[in-house]
Amino acid sequence: MKSEQRMKWTSLIPYGARTVSRSTPSVEIVSYKFACRSVKTPLRLAFLSDIHFGRNPPPAGEIADSVNSLDPTHVIFGGDIASESSGLDDAFSMLSKLKSSHCNFAVIGNWELKRSRCKNISYWRTKFHGAGFTLLHDGEAESAGCVFHGLAPSRGQGLRTASLDSPTGKPLVVIAHNPDDIVRIKSRFDLGLAGHTHAGQIRLPLVGALKTSSVHWKKFEYGLLQRDDGAKLVVSSGLGTSCIPLRIFCSPEVVLTEITPMQS
Repeated sequence: MKSEQRMKWTSLIPYGARTVSRSTPSVEIVSYKFACRSVKTPLRLAFLSDIHFGRNPPPAGEIADSVNSLDPTHVIFGGDIASESSGLDDAFSMLSKLKSSHCNFAVIGNWELKRSRCKNISYWRTKFHGAGFTLLHDGEAESAGCVFHGLAPSRGQGLRTASLDSPTGKPLVVIAHNPDDIVRIKSRFDLGLAGHTHAGQIRLPLVGALKTSSVHWKKFEYGLLQRDDGAKLVVSSGLGTSCIPLRIFCSPEVVLTEITPMQS
């Protein structure tokens, strides 16, 4: 029973309560900040997801300027890089312009899984490496005293529960394209970062997202959520569009998450 209680999630900051710290004509910067006991050095994580380059790409220049203006310690990309293969070169070109003081990490999304080239994960690993990103595909890396673990998409193969064997005593950030993959984790982590839902892409007042592509429907559609054991989850609305080139009451965003040491 205690284990089940730890799996309960509560929304702390839904879409309507988000903090927009800065905005350009086409991109919002949404900020979250919290303290973590295991963090020794402050982290500034710039997260972007679902850029969907193709016939209707998001504004590459504004995105790059927005990310770089944050002086992030790490830039993290959450998958779904394009909507058509013709957009790949422009997408990777934009990613190559994103700068951080430490490392940049990426995971792949469901779009990449649909393309034949994803059968060879080395293709995506090489492309991201060329843009200055380390692809974490069910793997992890350590940077600035923090462990970053990237989940491969579950491919819709039912509920996948996971336990991460990461070093104790160090902050653990889990990255996945779909929040469904993060909320299945039973073991300890400090922060999860995900996209995929687009926060609905089309939202209605008082209703919110009409579609989220999540098995939990609206529960993890957007924002900052917290598990009973203190684990945090940030779900971004992303930057691009899918199916139709339209957003209604749903702004594209870059997310800045600041994690600071907990005061004794």
